[in-house]
Amino acid sequence: MKQITKSDLGLDLTKGSEEQRAVLDSFAEMTVNAVNKALDGALDKEGIEKEFKGISEMLSKFDAAEFAQLKEDNASLCEQVKSLGDSIAKLQQKGFAPATVNNLDEEITSMLESPKFKDFMDGRARYANGFQIKAISLAGNYTGDNNISQNSPVVSSTVNDKISHIRDFAVVLQGDPEYPNITFQQVYDIDKNAQYVGENGVLPESALKVKEVTAETARVGTSMTISKRMLKSRIWLRSYLLNKLTQAVLDAEDTGVLFGSGIGNDLKGITKYDGVQTIEGLVSNTISSGDVTKIERVLDSDNNCVQVIAHLAAADDLVQEGMKITFSGFAANGGTASNMNTTFDVIKLNDTQILLEGAESLATAYDATTTAQTAIKYTVKHGAYHSIASPNSIDALEVAVAIMNYGNYHPTVIVVNPITLCAIRSEKNTTGDRLDVVKDLKGNPIIAGLRVMESTSIPVGKYFIGDFREGANIVEYSGLTLDWAEDVTTKKSNTVVLIAQEELIVPVYNPFAFAYGKLSDLKTAIKAS
Repeated sequence: MKQITKSDLGLDLTKGSEEQRAVLDSFAEMTVNAVNKALDGALDKEGIEKEFKGISEMLSKFDAAEFAQLKEDNASLCEQVKSLGDSIAKLQQKGFAPATVNNLDEEITSMLESPKFKDFMDGRARYANGFQIKAISLAGNYTGDNNISQNSPVVSSTVNDKISHIRDFAVVLQGDPEYPNITFQQVYDIDKNAQYVGENGVLPESALKVKEVTAETARVGTSMTISKRMLKSRIWLRSYLLNKLTQAVLDAEDTGVLFGSGIGNDLKGITKYDGVQTIEGLVSNTISSGDVTKIERVLDSDNNCVQVIAHLAAADDLVQEGMKITFSGFAANGGTASNMNTTFDVIKLNDTQILLEGAESLATAYDATTTAQTAIKYTVKHGAYHSIASPNSIDALEVAVAIMNYGNYHPTVIVVNPITLCAIRSEKNTTGDRLDVVKDLKGNPIIAGLRVMESTSIPVGKYFIGDFREGANIVEYSGLTLDWAEDVTTKKSNTVVLIAQEELIVPVYNPFAFAYGKLSDLKTAIKAS
């Protein structure tokens, strides 16, 4: 027997709204299915009556007012989805993995559609469940109803966000909720005393000193009180506030990670740790000094001096190869010993012995333990001191990176103010032509092979350089979260509160892996006299 179709019912599905047409189409489909089952013998008379009774009951529940509300709710949901879609697209541009973006979408959708949030927006709950978020971008999706002017989708703001943050260049780890502090062992002094000995000779001893260091959790955040009516009537306001309060917390994080005082509840910034020095200070100042207990002349079989070794009174791990060591206090002896009151390149045998190249014809034997002679002193300066003729800013930062590498530290980023970077790009030669020494890789400025972060958190003319892989990390004890909340006070004033906060730990494993200083002073320190 020929089966019927929806067109046989004579329904006009071209009129009404899209939602109404969809509902009627669904009812028509149910009717056709029931009739065709009966024609095929799959339904008896009672079965047919039961099918149409169900359809009748559904139609009787259909209410035009509820349908209109459904349409309005659907439009609101479309606006939210558009806003969230724009935000997720911005996240993908910043390099977030698809899994992370999907999780974020699920979290936000879950919050907005949850019964708790709906009760909260309708005034039936004091608190709405929040969600965890890494970054949210502003979506320009405002649609107004002012009929005397053309509506624009743009939401303007006189305050813009930073294009990058310290965490973008750092290793960010997830903390363990069971442990609010991080404790680690730090070796702060070491004597590397290795020497050649005979077959049955006694090897010298090395030593080290260790201490325990604890980094504590710091909480940073902000809140904003908002009109509940405005929050309902301005769809764009939600994404705008999510963005701005998130940025406010990240801005405070930048300042804290670099310059926090560590006093009270304040995070202790990297620049406040002992060991974080200026490169110009390392270059200009005396790196180390002390007493010499012995000048050893190494003789060959013909009694000729082939090596001169200075024995320091104490192990000095600050003295490195390539530095400059200067002696004082040598008494004149035949007109030659006083010539030892001069500067030599450091060739380090170990932490207590320095080979003095070129001193074979100058030195006489000296042993403070067996002879009552005037004490011999030494001072050590860096080899970069006054080493470059007419240095520019790039030369200075190249030296800074080289000195960090010299100390076996490997910086990952240089941080300067945008005005400082502009000044570096604008430097000219003696004929007035721009040097163009700052390279760009895919739109990112590069100096000395390192990415340059432009940040207004750092003063103009200053630089910060360091290793955010091994020198320090950012540990999220509690990730950045956003929560809606309400209490008696806000209830009486028809307002709600948006709270943005995070808890983080910044363990600085090696302060010597960072430097913070003034660019002009660094150029003066390396300028050849």
